[in-house]
Amino acid sequence: MSYLEELAHLTTTGQLSPSLASVAAACAGRAAVIHSAQATEALIEALAKVEHGPAAVILLQQLQAGLAGGGATGRRPLPGRATQIGPGNGEQPA
Repeated sequence: MSYLEELAHLTTTGQLSPSLASVAAACAGRAAVIHSAQATEALIEALAKVEHGPAAVILLQQLQAGLAGGGATGRRPLPGRATQIGPGNGEQPA
């Protein structure tokens, strides 16, 4: 049985006053928010370790090698925008 279900049971059976149950439920909600924030922080730290780990080092080495080689790594530049020659309103040139 969950904590909140137990509070509800104790309150409905008269073993716990509704005001105390309300305070306990609010505290449980705050504890859940804190726990969620801590779990999120742990996940962010784990992702940062992965991001700055061996894969990041390999990527940095590849970038440095490309820059040291004058950029001649077999890569092509990004294509430019398509430009329209002639009138821009759809008319045929005269």
